[in-house]
Amino acid sequence: MTALSHAISGVCLGVFFCTSASMAGTLKPQSIDHGSPVILRTDRCVIAVEFALQSHSEAFTSSNFPGGSYDLCKAVYRYKCYDYLNRTFDTGQGIVNENYKVRGGLVEDMGSKLELDVGGAQFTWSQGCAGSKSWLYFGRIPRILFIQQLKTENFDRINEDLLRKYQHASNINDAEGDGVSISVLGPSAADTSMSSDGLNTCPAVAGVSFADGVFKLSLTNMPVGSSCVIERSFTSDKEGWTEVHAFVTQGMSCEWTDRLDADVKKAFYRVKVR
Repeated sequence: MTALSHAISGVCLGVFFCTSASMAGTLKPQSIDHGSPVILRTDRCVIAVEFALQSHSEAFTSSNFPGGSYDLCKAVYRYKCYDYLNRTFDTGQGIVNENYKVRGGLVEDMGSKLELDVGGAQFTWSQGCAGSKSWLYFGRIPRILFIQQLKTENFDRINEDLLRKYQHASNINDAEGDGVSISVLGPSAADTSMSSDGLNTCPAVAGVSFADGVFKLSLTNMPVGSSCVIERSFTSDKEGWTEVHAFVTQGMSCEWTDRLDADVKKAFYRVKVR
């Protein structure tokens, strides 16, 4: 597996991923630091997930054989889920692992468990840095509308009332037109804006569209005088991100356009507000 980028403290999210040609463009990942909860909102529930912070030796073991090794990396997680369609609250925990045989540059799966089943929603996991960082992948089903790691929140303090505040939160947007698909992640709410009022006033994408070769991005609730950076990538390569626009906000709302070449069929954008 190949993963790229990571969450930026404050108001940035990233990025995108593919595990094979058949999956290209269908999965998006989020880099997760262990020991801090992550909030995800799907089209039916709000979920808090936290991976246990472990030492490298606790999370990763390797045994050598002539010409190769058996590598096992595991992560322990727990979750809380508020299903706002059925008005139910659920908790649980589990373990995921990558179990591989590595020989001569070839990797063979030896029975990995990569699926997290949290509140009926399934996500795919892979290790980032054993014991301290993971990658969480999501596709079109379930549809993810919001994702953010809370650096200052304690998982044990998260309850149904807090998860309910995220019922209408959104920081993931997609646009399609003329055979071109575009995805935008961020900006997201800062940890200090997690009240119901704060979520309604934090920087947000007001709209995305694509027509006649031009991508249009509308932002709202922008802090006046803040620095905004927009990055773009046409591939899932780690080095593929390029800063395409940077500006200081003059008002709470702003628009930005980007004309794409005729041969572009897929583009990804990240919005960072500092």
